[in-house]
Amino acid sequence: MDLVLVLLGLLIYVPFLGGRGLWFPDEPDLGEAIREMMQRGDWIVPTLGGEAWPDYPPMIYWLGRIFSGLLGGLSEFAIRLPSALCAIGLAWSTWRFALPRIGSCAAFLSAVVLLTAPHFAYQATNVHPDMCFSFFVGTGLYVYLESLDGETARARVLGRMAAFVLFGFAFLSKHALGLLLPGMVLFLWHMSYRQWRLLFSLAPLALISIAVAFPWYAAYASQVGAESTWQEFYAQNFARFSAADRGHAGPWHYYLTRIWGDLAPWALLIPVALAQGFRERIWGDRWMRLCFLWFVSFFVFFSLAETKREVYLLASYPALAILISSWISLRLRAWNDAETVPVPRPHWLRLYLRATGLLFWLLGLALLFLAVYPQPLQAALDLETDEIRTLVETLRLPAGMLGILLLTGGHFSLRCRRGSRLGWALVGQAATLGCTWFLLSALFFPAIDQIKSYRFPSEWIVERTARASPIGLFYPGRGRLKWTGFLYYSGREVRILQSWEEVRGFGAAHRASILVVSEEAFDLLGEESDAQTWRERELRTWQAGSTVYHLLRSR
Repeated sequence: MDLVLVLLGLLIYVPFLGGRGLWFPDEPDLGEAIREMMQRGDWIVPTLGGEAWPDYPPMIYWLGRIFSGLLGGLSEFAIRLPSALCAIGLAWSTWRFALPRIGSCAAFLSAVVLLTAPHFAYQATNVHPDMCFSFFVGTGLYVYLESLDGETARARVLGRMAAFVLFGFAFLSKHALGLLLPGMVLFLWHMSYRQWRLLFSLAPLALISIAVAFPWYAAYASQVGAESTWQEFYAQNFARFSAADRGHAGPWHYYLTRIWGDLAPWALLIPVALAQGFRERIWGDRWMRLCFLWFVSFFVFFSLAETKREVYLLASYPALAILISSWISLRLRAWNDAETVPVPRPHWLRLYLRATGLLFWLLGLALLFLAVYPQPLQAALDLETDEIRTLVETLRLPAGMLGILLLTGGHFSLRCRRGSRLGWALVGQAATLGCTWFLLSALFFPAIDQIKSYRFPSEWIVERTARASPIGLFYPGRGRLKWTGFLYYSGREVRILQSWEEVRGFGAAHRASILVVSEEAFDLLGEESDAQTWRERELRTWQAGSTVYHLLRSR
C-alpha cells in the first residue's frame, strides 16, 4: 500500500509540473526570489529586484535552490517539485499514522481524500510555502503522537523532541505559526485529558523549535538590521491577525463559504462527519479527538483573523481527511473493532453518492456542450482577440474528454450506489477525481497558460529590444504586485512608473524600450494632451492573468 500511495501521488502531480509558467498571485514572486538568490549565491536574504523581500522565511527558497541544482538549473518543474513531494509525503504520513488506529481501509481513504481534494492538489503543483509548512506541521504532530506510544521513556522523549524539530522547520516555512498552531493543538488536546505533566512540558520543547529557526533570523538581521527584521516579523505574524493592511481581508464566514469548493466533493461529508462522528466515536477516542481539535482550532483561529486566504487552512486538511474517512469506514463496517461498535445504516453515505453522481453528470454534460458549442465560453471571456479564439478552440478537445470522464464517473457512482456496492462507488469517485486533475494538468493548464503566464509577453518584449533595455510598467496602484512576472521571465530591469509624467520621462530616457500599460491606465489616456501620440505607439495588447496590458513603443 505504501508504494501504491506514493506512485499514485507521483502520477497525479509530477508529470506536468513544468507544463505551465509561473502564475500569480505568488509564484512569480517566489520564483524571482529563488532566481536572485541563486545568482548571488546567497542563502540568507531573499530579494526582489535587488531589494530585501522578507515576506516568507527561507525554506521555500532553500528547497527551490536545492532542487534546481539537482535538476540542472532553475525551471518551473524544479521549483514546484518540493511542493509536490511534500504533498505526497503528507498523504503518506497520514496513511501511516492512521493505519493502526482506524484500519487500513479508512487510513488509505484518508490519504486519497487528501490527494484528490482540489485545493490540496493545486497547492501540490504550485510554488508556495504552505504545502511545505503543512508537511512539517502534519508530520510533526504525527511524530509527537507516535512518541506517546513509545516502548521506553527515552524513545518517548526523543520522539517528542524530533516532533518539535519538525515544527522548527515549519517555523522556517511560515514564521511563528509553525510553532504556534501545532502547539495550540497539543495544548488543547492535553488539557482536555488533564495531562498536566505533558502540558507543561510543551514550553521547554518549544525552545527546540526556536533553536532550529533562530540561526537564520540572526543571520538575516545581521545583514538587513535587527529593527527591520523585528518589524517585518511582527507584521507577518501579529499585525496580519488583527488587521488586513496588506490585503486579503475577509468576513468571519470566509472559510464557511470557501471550504466547499476547496475540498469538493468530499466537503459535503464534513457536517455529518463532525456531528455524528463526535457523537458516536470522536470524543471517546483520543486520536479522533486530536483530529477534531486539530481541524476546529485551525478553523476558528483563522476565522478570527482579519487576514484570510484559502491556503491558510491547508495544514488542517489531514485531520479533516481522517475524520471524513473514519466516518465513511464506520458505515462500511471497515473498523478493526466493528464487532463491538454499533454500525449505523449508511443513509447519509447513499445520499452523498447520489449527490456527487448527479454533480458529475451535470458537469460532464456542461463540458460536452461547450466542446460542441464553444461560443458561450468565448462570450463569457468577453474578449474577441485571436488569442482567445485560438484558446477556445484548443480547449474543445480537453473539455470533451473531461466531460466523458465525469459522465462515466457519475454513472459508475450511481450504479454502485443502487447495487449497495458503496465501497466501489467511493473508489470510482476517487479515480474520477484523480483522472480529472491529471487531465487538467496535462491539457487544460498548458492551454490557458498563454493568458495566465507573463512568460509570453516577456519573451515578446525580449525579442524586440536590446539586452540592456529596461521595461517600463505603468499599472497605478498595482505595479509593485505585478512586476515580478516580467522580471522573472525577461531577466531585465523593470521600472515601476506611477504617472503619465513618469511614462514620458521613461520614454525620453529609453528610446528603444517597451512600455507596458495596464488597461485601466490606458483608459485614462484620453485625459492626456498627447493621447493620440501614445495610442499610435501601441504595438499590441496582451492578457496576462486577469489583466489586459497594452505594449507601447517608448518613443
